[in-house]
Amino acid sequence: MQLSQFSLTQQMILGLAVVMLILGLFSGGMMIDTPGKTSGSTVGVIPIQGTIQTGGTLQQSQIDPGTIRNLVQQASGDNVAAYLFEINSPGGGVVASRDLARVVESLDKPTVCVFKDVAASGAYWTAVECDHIVADAMSVTGSIGATSAYLEFSDLLEQYGVEYVNLTAGEYKDAGSQFKELEPDEREILQRQLDTVHETFIEQVADGRNMSIEEARQHATGETFLGQEAKDRGLVDELGGRDEAITYIEDELNRSVSTQRYQRSSNLNLLSLLMMRVGQGIGQSLTPSDDGPSITLEQ
Repeated sequence: MQLSQFSLTQQMILGLAVVMLILGLFSGGMMIDTPGKTSGSTVGVIPIQGTIQTGGTLQQSQIDPGTIRNLVQQASGDNVAAYLFEINSPGGGVVASRDLARVVESLDKPTVCVFKDVAASGAYWTAVECDHIVADAMSVTGSIGATSAYLEFSDLLEQYGVEYVNLTAGEYKDAGSQFKELEPDEREILQRQLDTVHETFIEQVADGRNMSIEEARQHATGETFLGQEAKDRGLVDELGGRDEAITYIEDELNRSVSTQRYQRSSNLNLLSLLMMRVGQGIGQSLTPSDDGPSITLEQ
């Protein structure tokens, strides 16, 4: 009788373990990869990969500032001595890029950004908050500018005898609509908004890179630079990769370090899978915005 009860207990434990394993496979939480520990301090390595977009947690090609904030908090709980951000991003939304920059700016321990293939526009906005920037000689960076673009169908509608009817309260409520030609005063309003974002971007670069506003403005033509030219312009500190970043951190801390990687799990949360709306991206791209075109910091 006792043996039978013991076997039943074992079966219950085994079943619970299987359930936990299944839930783990479908979890959308954070993943920690510890390549090995040394007697020195630990550096938290956090990748920033994809388009910077608030709420972009369902696709691996998007990165949400909230996700990075959670990873940073997890690394902080592990008492890491420094942070290394590996950036491979063309930028993204204005507010999302600013939020991500604030996450990096808030850290009180050494921070290093390492550029991969591309770290441009909103991603560069984030990087200027790092204490030290390392870029490969072939990394694409810069693109200090803002853009707002959309498709306009007014001529097409006229060709097919389709009339655009839109009742609004507010003279400029439908400024930037895809179905009407942009009026000169509407263009002026949108351009003024772009210029404001651009000027704020320039100020951020000047502050983060210890430049004057005038010097930063010289690099703010919206063009991209390869790593070598970016270094010559003072937009990055050093050419290289992770090894150079680690050397910088060890010099700052005056001790050896190991690395611990913090990243989002590649598995989608089961609930997210059930709630995902298939074709959402296509539908949104065909639906005009009620408030006109959005402004992005993206290459």
